[in-house]
Amino acid sequence: MANTLVDELGNTSTGGIVGRFTSTVGQQAPARVSIVTARVNQFSLNPGITLTTPDAGTSPAVDLQILNSHVDMRESSPGSGIRGPVGIDVAVTTGSTCANVLTNISHLYPTNITPQGGGIRLEQGGSGVFTLERGAATLGTAADVVLGTNNPAPTGTDMVTAVAGALTVVENGTCLLPSAP
Repeated sequence: MANTLVDELGNTSTGGIVGRFTSTVGQQAPARVSIVTARVNQFSLNPGITLTTPDAGTSPAVDLQILNSHVDMRESSPGSGIRGPVGIDVAVTTGSTCANVLTNISHLYPTNITPQGGGIRLEQGGSGVFTLERGAATLGTAADVVLGTNNPAPTGTDMVTAVAGALTVVENGTCLLPSAP
């Protein structure tokens, strides 16, 4: 994907870009996802980009790339001051996800709001296995530091990054790159 997406006011059920990966029980289902130079204007309380492996007992194997993308966390109702708490949420609770590029991601979330929101959240839970390539960080660096190193805050903003669970940091080139369109 390389485009601008506007998640309209009043959308309460989904985010701007949503991927829910699953498989037939007992079979592996490979997927390669590339989101490059995307801009999401998010007006709902859901993340602008949500990618999950939600179904217990399944074995999706997702290779993921998110590069040079931006999420604007807009007010859910004009003047309300209420915005969704997370710009990008990737949760692996079953199967596996290998994230090869999560870099140069930015967001718009006013800095005068507490708690600060927006940003990127990665989660490994359940039987899921989540590996993250090191990018510009050194091998052996903790996943939360890798995520922050590869996604510095744009000038004049704060960049919130969060990692939940025991993600494994791997050498660059470990994950499969989605082929170019």
